[in-house]
Amino acid sequence: MVYTLTYFELKGRGEPIRLIAEFGKIEYKNDIVPYDQWLEKKKKTKFGHVPYVTDEDGFVINESVAICRHFAKAGGLYPKDDREQTISDQWVDALSDWSKSFTVPIQFKSTEEEIPQKIKKLTEETAPQFFDVIEKDLNEDGHFFDKLSWADLYLFHTASPDFLKPVVDERPKLKKLMEEVYNSDTYKKYKSSDRYINSDK
Repeated sequence: MVYTLTYFELKGRGEPIRLIAEFGKIEYKNDIVPYDQWLEKKKKTKFGHVPYVTDEDGFVINESVAICRHFAKAGGLYPKDDREQTISDQWVDALSDWSKSFTVPIQFKSTEEEIPQKIKKLTEETAPQFFDVIEKDLNEDGHFFDKLSWADLYLFHTASPDFLKPVVDERPKLKKLMEEVYNSDTYKKYKSSDRYINSDK
């Protein structure tokens, strides 16, 4: 089964989907939506936004977290234990909400002059508090559970922006997770493939 991931040519909400697909060995291809065609494409979407994925039978899955969960289950990255499933859902929702709380205000609702000030406030106030909570929940291997899960990969994506590196470096368990994923053969192969979107957004 090969899935088609429809999204813009950026990482954004498509990247955790790609990461989970890569580590779960889910076959997929990117369907890049040109910005000048978005308004026309938008009319054909179920909820008026992307990403969404389509399987070979034409079955469409909307909403990025729902797609991530679907791929995680198919790729063996979703916990088997009921309680761990709930905890993983909780963390992915929290990470998704936290990302939205700063990406839209900084990237799309700020002037060039305002962006450095907002990033400074984020890295000095908001991010340390949020990632302190995460650090407490990670085990010594840098995972939420006893092996790599979709929640860990979602965390990796959330903590990946360069401006968060000082925050990551001060939290040893989070740093261990970041290094594990960055240095893995799976991630290296992904970065060298045509599926990788080289974007800072």
